[in-house]
Amino acid sequence: MLTVMIRISSNRIVICSHNAPYSSMFIVMVLSLFLVTIQSFASSYMITILNSTCRLSSEMVMLSLPNRLLCNRKFPSRVILNENHYQLERGVVILFKKAWYRISLPVLLFMVIFMSGCTRNEAVGPAATETENTAPQTRTLSTMMGDVTVPLTPERVVVDWNIGHVLAVGVTPVGVPSSLLDYGMFLRDKLVDSADLGNHSEVSLEKMVELEPDLIITWDQEKFQTYSKIAPTVVFVPDQYDSMEAEVTAMGEILNREAEAIAWNESFSQRIAAAQAKIKGVIPADATFTVADFNFLKNPAIIGNSANRGGRATYELLGLTPAPKVKSDILDQGKENLEASAEVFGEYVGDYLLMMVTEGTKDHSLLPNVWDNLPAVQNNHIFKLDIHKYFTADPYTSILQAEEIADRLASGQTELN
Repeated sequence: MLTVMIRISSNRIVICSHNAPYSSMFIVMVLSLFLVTIQSFASSYMITILNSTCRLSSEMVMLSLPNRLLCNRKFPSRVILNENHYQLERGVVILFKKAWYRISLPVLLFMVIFMSGCTRNEAVGPAATETENTAPQTRTLSTMMGDVTVPLTPERVVVDWNIGHVLAVGVTPVGVPSSLLDYGMFLRDKLVDSADLGNHSEVSLEKMVELEPDLIITWDQEKFQTYSKIAPTVVFVPDQYDSMEAEVTAMGEILNREAEAIAWNESFSQRIAAAQAKIKGVIPADATFTVADFNFLKNPAIIGNSANRGGRATYELLGLTPAPKVKSDILDQGKENLEASAEVFGEYVGDYLLMMVTEGTKDHSLLPNVWDNLPAVQNNHIFKLDIHKYFTADPYTSILQAEEIADRLASGQTELN
C-alpha cells in the first residue's frame, strides 16, 4: 500500500512517499525538471521529495541542473535532513530555488500521488501472485529409512500391508493386494474401488506404476529402494509403537491427517468401553479364555496377545482373562503363539475357547480322545470365529473383531453365521 505524507511549512514542502519503487521516483524527478522551467515564480519554496525505501545510495543525492534552468539562483547553504519527526536515511533530494504559480503546486502533488500509486500497484500484483504460488507443496518425514520428502497431503496412496491404519485416518488406498482381503473381510466393504496389486508378498509393480501413486506405504524395508523409484515411499512398522492409538497417530502424521487420527482414537476408546460393557454380567468375572487357530499348522496354534488371529482383540481390547497356562507359557514369554500337540492341548484350554476356523475345519477330529473331555466343550463354551475376518491385525480391524466377539458372547451364538 502506497503512503504519501505532505508537510507544508513557511517556505518548505516535504513530500514523503513510503515504499515507492524506483520508477515512481524517476517520474517525480522528470516532472520536477519540467516544472522548474516555468518562468513565472511566486514565493520561494524548497521542495523535498523523500523515498524511505529507495536504495540508490546511503548518501543524499543532489540533482545537478543546468545554470540556465536555475536562473542563476543560489541554493540554500544547507540541506535540512530532519524535518520534525521525519528522518531520511536514504533517498533523493531535489532542491529548487523559486517556485511556480500557485496553481502548479496542487497539480504536481496530484500527479506525484497518482503516478506513484499506479506504479506501486503494478509492482504489488506479481509479487503477491508469486507468494501464493510458492506455498510449500511437500513435507519432509524422518523415517527409519532416513528423511523422505512426501506430498503435503497425499491423495493417491498405495499400501502393501497396513491397510487398516490408512483407513482409520480417512484415506482409501488406490491400490492394495487382494491377498490381504482374503483374510481381511472386515476391510472389504471399504475397498471396493481400490485396484488389485496381486499378492502382498510380491505385488505387481506394473500395476503400481499405472496407478500413479503420490505415496507408497510398505512394511518391507527391502522393498524401499524399488518402490521409491515409483513414488515417495515410507516404511511403516507397527511393532515399534506401544499401543494401537500410537500406531494410528503415527499414520496420521505420515498422511498429514492428525485431526482425523485424534478423532478416530477418541471413537476407538468409546467403542472399546461399549464392547466391554456388553459382556459384563454375561460372562463370569473369573472366567478364563483361550484363542486357538486350527487352520495353518499340523496341530492347533494357541494364540497369545498377538495382533493377528484375535489375540489382541480378546486379551487387550476386551480385557478377558487368559487361561493360566496360556499366560505363563505364551503371554509372559512374549510369544505370539505356541503349537500344542493333542497330548497337551487340553492344558491350555480355559473356560471358553475361541476357535479360528473356516467352514471346512473339523476341530474334534484333530484331537481324538481329548475334545469331548474339555470343560469348554461340555459347557457349550466353544465359539467358532471365521479366520477370514481375524487374520489381519491393524487397529481398524481389531476393534471390529472385539465388537463381534462381544456380540457373540453376549448372544451365546457359538456357530458361524
